[in-house]
Amino acid sequence: MKTIAGLVGLTAIALTLSPAVAHAQDVNCYDTSVPLTVEEQRLDDTLVIGGPAVGPSLVKLAGFDGRVTDFTTKLCRQVVPKQAQQFVEREGNALWKAAVARAQSTTPVTHDAYDDRPLYWARLQLSSALRQWKPKFAMQPNDRAKLIQRFDWASRGLSDSAFPSRPGVRKIAVTGFDPFQLTGVNVRRANPAGAAALQLDGREISTPDGKVVLQAAVLPVLWGAFDEGIVEQFYGSALQQKPDAFVTISQGRPGRFDVERWAARWRGGFGDNNNVGSFGSVPNAAAGRSPSTSSSRRACRSRR
Repeated sequence: MKTIAGLVGLTAIALTLSPAVAHAQDVNCYDTSVPLTVEEQRLDDTLVIGGPAVGPSLVKLAGFDGRVTDFTTKLCRQVVPKQAQQFVEREGNALWKAAVARAQSTTPVTHDAYDDRPLYWARLQLSSALRQWKPKFAMQPNDRAKLIQRFDWASRGLSDSAFPSRPGVRKIAVTGFDPFQLTGVNVRRANPAGAAALQLDGREISTPDGKVVLQAAVLPVLWGAFDEGIVEQFYGSALQQKPDAFVTISQGRPGRFDVERWAARWRGGFGDNNNVGSFGSVPNAAAGRSPSTSSSRRACRSRR
């Protein structure tokens, strides 16, 4: 994965408010005193003191900054809960499709098509806006959490995971992961597993044995998200469509290609993107989730 070419030389982005809502037209629509998650707070991180914030700079390089501005402006216009739910899911899905289209573009793009980071940082900008949004209707904390989850899952490809129904076409469900270990100068890290998922989503490949179509998603590096059932949501939906294979792509080690022979329901205590560690056996899937995919919830351990 290429590093950020000339990032330090970019013009610094004005962030007088939080990074997510700096360009919102109706600033009264946001309460920037509301704390963000550890992961979202990294939107302010720079490579050098006084330099541009890395995440927003990558969003701008990929041309996604207009989407952030449009989202933060239109979010203020949502006046009923149902409307807001539909809006955030639609926008999340649109962000995912834009990232896939950029990754798979057949014409040159303004920034490295194999870079998964613009999607990652744009998602955080928009989830930050949702966290600090002051809606015109009453919203309980649990309602806000569900709204953020609805957006997050859609922006990861979970709302765009239907396989074509054509007979004779084999189906493969694929997942990659977000960047991780982003502390300090490592904030510029990417994850080739996420880049691969973007390159593969929706692809139809001809093989000697016939056509193969792939549906992909990018999973978070957050223990809490796994506990909420994001893995079961994606693979459970895929399972209902009778796929021929499940494939999880993870970031490996230099000069090595590791294939996990056995699925292990174990968490090794590794700190996630919110600096939260989890150690021990993976909890059983909650009622209503697909138990056949629960072993995949070891992902924070195996994604490297």
